[in-house]
Amino acid sequence: MKNKSVINLAITVVLAILIIFTSCVCSCRSKEVEEETAIDKNIAEDEIKDEEDESGQGKQMEETRDQDDGEDTELKGDIVEGYVYPAILKSIDFSKNTIMVEQLINEPYLAEIGDVLELDKDCKVIRIIVIRDKEEKEYSHDIPLKEVALNTEIGVIFKENLVYTIISSFMLDTSTPLQVEELKPLEGEYMAGALLKAIDTSGNTITIEQLFNEPNDKIIDSRVKLADGCKVCKSILIRSDDEGEREYSAEISINEIPLDTEIGIGFTKDNLARLIISQEWFQD
Repeated sequence: MKNKSVINLAITVVLAILIIFTSCVCSCRSKEVEEETAIDKNIAEDEIKDEEDESGQGKQMEETRDQDDGEDTELKGDIVEGYVYPAILKSIDFSKNTIMVEQLINEPYLAEIGDVLELDKDCKVIRIIVIRDKEEKEYSHDIPLKEVALNTEIGVIFKENLVYTIISSFMLDTSTPLQVEELKPLEGEYMAGALLKAIDTSGNTITIEQLFNEPNDKIIDSRVKLADGCKVCKSILIRSDDEGEREYSAEISINEIPLDTEIGIGFTKDNLARLIISQEWFQD
């Protein structure tokens, strides 16, 4: 009987120990789960925060990029006053006070100025002449717009979206002596003055309006055929108080002569033009 009581007591003790051990294990496990859950929650929150930061940075970069693109577009879209825009002069409309040009874009950031440009009422045309001899000399003076040859390069300067200044540059290379055979009046050759009205390069002809200087000037046809080897010359006469008169001459292309400007034509006895002279003079 005594032994049975001892056994029952032992069993009770063992069960109590098992219950306590199991409770401890469950408590530890629960704590571990809570810690793991807290860690996972912290990691998730950090990831969300990182994503928000990256999203914010990406949005900021995108806004910055859009702003930069906007600035580039604005820079290219605005015409800058005082800047010289290179272009080819295609036509002049005096009735509308406009010119038509073909812009020469040498830099990618240059604004597009358009094809038809309106002139300011005080628009000035400046001719820059560079004489190339042993050394280069540069002269400039104001000229009428009609004296700018079509299909030649000009510089356009704007003021409040109107063309305020046109620059026409001309290079005259006098380093090579000009050799022109003089007219032979005794052989029927003669000289006539005229306004150049049109140029037909393919047909090798020009259209002119004759200018009569003398009552007995020979009458010539308005359509003039150019002789083979016809020479076209540019003569520039510069007058100054210090150096007197200086004349520079060189051979040029017929297309470098502006329309509606005066020319001298040397004819053969067969009424072919073998010499055309365009003269320009100014006070230095």
